[in-house]
Amino acid sequence: MMINPTDETPEGSVQGRPASRIRPSDPDWPSQACWDRLNREVGGRLITPQSPVSAWRDAPDSALASQVLQRLRNPYYIGEQPGLTQTSGWVGAWTSQPSAYVVVARTTQDVVAAVNFARQNNLRLV
Repeated sequence: MMINPTDETPEGSVQGRPASRIRPSDPDWPSQACWDRLNREVGGRLITPQSPVSAWRDAPDSALASQVLQRLRNPYYIGEQPGLTQTSGWVGAWTSQPSAYVVVARTTQDVVAAVNFARQNNLRLV
C-alpha cells in the first residue's frame, strides 16, 4: 500500500492517522475481547510469545540455558522462534522484547485478518 506524500499533515502524521503506532502500555491498546475475536478469526493461532533467551537471563548456569545457547547457533531455530527478535545497538543500552502477540499464520485468510486487525487498531505489524 502506498501513501501519497501530499496526504501528510504538518505534524508528520498521515491524514486521519496518528503519527505513531499504539503500544501495549497505551490506553488505546485493543481490549482482551478484541484479541479474542482475532484469535477466533485465525483458528486459535494467536499466541503470546516467550523469549527463549529469558531462560538464559534467569539462570545462566542452568542446563536449559546451555540448551538455548546451543540452539541459537542454528539459524533455522532462530527463524522459527516468534519470541526472538532481531536486535542491534549498544551492549547494555536496551533489551529487546518480543511482540505482545503473534499470529501463526497458516492461510492467506490468517494474514489478511492479522493485517486488517493491525490496520484497524493502529498497531505496528512486524
